Amino acid sequence: MSKSGTTVIEKDASAKLIPHGLFDMMKIVWTYHSLEQRGVEFPKDFFTPDDMLKYSTCGIVESLKSGLITVIFTPIAFAVADKIVPIFGTKEPSTFDKVFAFLLALSLTTAYASVLVSITQRYIFPFTKKIIKNFLIGVITGKLLITVIAFIFYHWLYIKVLTEDKVISKLQSFKYFLDPDKSNIAYNWIMEFKPTLLISAWFIVLTTVIFITIPLISIFITIRKNRQLTEEDL
Repeated sequence: MSKSGTTVIEKDASAKLIPHGLFDMMKIVWTYHSLEQRGVEFPKDFFTPDDMLKYSTCGIVESLKSGLITVIFTPIAFAVADKIVPIFGTKEPSTFDKVFAFLLALSLTTAYASVLVSITQRYIFPFTKKIIKNFLIGVITGKLLITVIAFIFYHWLYIKVLTEDKVISKLQSFKYFLDPDKSNIAYNWIMEFKPTLLISAWFIVLTTVIFITIPLISIFITIRKNRQLTEEDL
């Protein structure tokens, strides 16, 4: 149906696009942005609350996946930098080796942030805004959730699990498999590795703040740029 030369999509006249992953979401945003750019309008109830929840859920799941990689590899990256964990077969990492270790830890999060910028650059038209907003709510929720879990988990390991007494006790249970020299080596390695947990916890907090800020800044820039273009057209 048309209204003043504008195409209006009825609620049941077009298939709904529901994301199943990050790149699905990017494709969907571009599709609806393109439709609205051509003058297509969607009724306010085109998407039900359940549909919007699916967008938020997609954001949560994708954030948890990218965050999990960071949680796993961040302590390893710091351990490589501190020459505790070898990389490429050497305990004397070069600057490239250290940078590579951190890039590996942050690779998925960095790529994810780049895609989010691409998505939020379409934060212009009402319907597309609604989709992006619900997705970002999920993204931020998932990122905060994995950060809180990681922060608590790292501190729990540091304070409760990797105490000197517990590490010694656990190593003694392997006395039939490990000779005293190897037990000492294992103990010293664990004690050297332990401080990286606290550093990693705060590093993940920092990267989360940056990660959340990037798409919000992108939205602010997009809104401002679009407002300037609108004023110029007037």
